Amino acid sequence: MPHTELSHGTVHYQESGAGAPVVFLHGYLMGAHLWDPVVHLLEDEFRCLVPDLPFGAHPAPMRPGADLTAAGLGRLVAGYLDALDLSDVTLVGNDSGAAVAQGGSAGWCSPPAMRSTTSRPSRSARSSRPHARGRSPH
Repeated sequence: MPHTELSHGTVHYQESGAGAPVVFLHGYLMGAHLWDPVVHLLEDEFRCLVPDLPFGAHPAPMRPGADLTAAGLGRLVAGYLDALDLSDVTLVGNDSGAAVAQGGSAGWCSPPAMRSTTSRPSRSARSSRPHARGRSPH
């Protein structure tokens, strides 16, 4: 499984497909494999990236003192996007992964003076949260 080194620690991830990048973020006490059925459907059209977030099912411990608060996890996701050199990405999160997607995209797309990670000036992110339990909002 590929991995990247971040300030928080090692983050393992799955990658498949080609095209516009879509990053899938799972929730607490889940792992990246949660997204396997969805990735299988989309990998013919998109570059699908699924990190194993430090939510209990990750294969490597984070560094001692790693900030695992909501803001810290947003920075972890922003660092992950930087490490993979993504400039235009769609973030899809379920459960607590949806909140991390919003925090990560907000921090990642903020002006460089407000960002703590080194990055390119032009980048964008969209975030999506699938409906819980397959229910429609109507």
